[in-house]
Amino acid sequence: MTDHNAVFADEVLERQIVWLCIGGTPAQHKAIFRALTPEMFSCLDSRPVFEVAADLFLAGKPFGLPEISAKLKDQGKDLPLYFLDDSETSFADPAPLIARLAGLHAKRELAQRLDIAAQRLENEPALDVARSLVAGVLQTGAGKDEEPDAECLVASALTRYNSGERAGFSTGLDFLDTWTGGLVPGRLYVLGATKKTGKTRLAVAAMYGIAAQGGRCSMITLEMTPGEIVDLLNAKMCAINSGRLENRTLTDADKARLSDNATALKTVLDYLRLTAPACLTPDGLEAVIRFHVSLFKVKAIAIDFLTKIIVDTKFENAERGKICSRLSALARELNIAILLVVQLNKTAEQVESPHIGMIEGSGQIAQFADVIFILVNETRTRTDGPGNIAGEQTLKIHITQRQGACSNWLPIRARLQTLDFQSENL
Repeated sequence: MTDHNAVFADEVLERQIVWLCIGGTPAQHKAIFRALTPEMFSCLDSRPVFEVAADLFLAGKPFGLPEISAKLKDQGKDLPLYFLDDSETSFADPAPLIARLAGLHAKRELAQRLDIAAQRLENEPALDVARSLVAGVLQTGAGKDEEPDAECLVASALTRYNSGERAGFSTGLDFLDTWTGGLVPGRLYVLGATKKTGKTRLAVAAMYGIAAQGGRCSMITLEMTPGEIVDLLNAKMCAINSGRLENRTLTDADKARLSDNATALKTVLDYLRLTAPACLTPDGLEAVIRFHVSLFKVKAIAIDFLTKIIVDTKFENAERGKICSRLSALARELNIAILLVVQLNKTAEQVESPHIGMIEGSGQIAQFADVIFILVNETRTRTDGPGNIAGEQTLKIHITQRQGACSNWLPIRARLQTLDFQSENL
């Protein structure tokens, strides 16, 4: 049975994207036409308009309503009436719309392939069909290049060892880089802590460290807005208390430093992409990740945080475990490092040294994570309250790797309001 509400929602989504094609900015045009193709549009009135707009864009010609209307008339088609309605809304950020449409298109393609497979099962032995489908998937996923031989693999390994370079992207945080070699592409990292401990600020500091060194990365935040993340970046780069930025109680000296930092901040944001969806499902999360990797060529992604991703509440822990499984597979498939921020359960607030078992949904999360960080704010623990967030605080972090390497609790001196984290022992 057709879900008419879903069909209508798809039509609205496609119309919004086409409207951005016509009335958006050059940056929006570039993002949309690089990420989408006419085949992704299922609505008969939106697809021809997008196709004409894309052709004109690629030809370097104007593609406003008059040009699109004239081109459609040449093809014997009329411009849909809803494009003449000035009440349509433009969106500042096309990324969520692109991700949603890409996800819908992927589902339609999968449904079509499953339908074809079901029809074939009526005429062929199930085993033969299964074999052919598996072969097709393997062929699709395999690269065109031949597998490297043993000599090439050994030579490549020796080159890496002799270069002295880290295995992953340096975060600028000595305690993370020393124990993990930086954030290594192909791995899933989990950062767990209780509420108000500083886990989001630590994740932002890690992404900043990568971006400041020219590494392309992104942060998908369901906890803060992009503006709030920018405030934290300014706080770190200008050594200004983030509380003053948040409350707008800035001194003249603060304002001067922020003005001087504007160019450097823009450079960082050219490498660090910020996305803050209002809500996100597991499918939507995967679509956003693939979009960032495809369009922005990012190699590291931070997700803040797991509990905010919408899942079936009846099977909450199992669903979160599945998300970690998908993220682990995505990290390997796309060759990116993923840092997932998670929350420890309430029991962790009552003990001095929490452990992996106190991560919400810990069983499956521990199974799929390559590295797990447990962060504790000892200042908050000792005072049984938020502590002096404006001053220096004592944190500690425990690092566990799947390969078996495990740190002791590493003490950290931190100023959370300026995202300054320093190990006491390294």
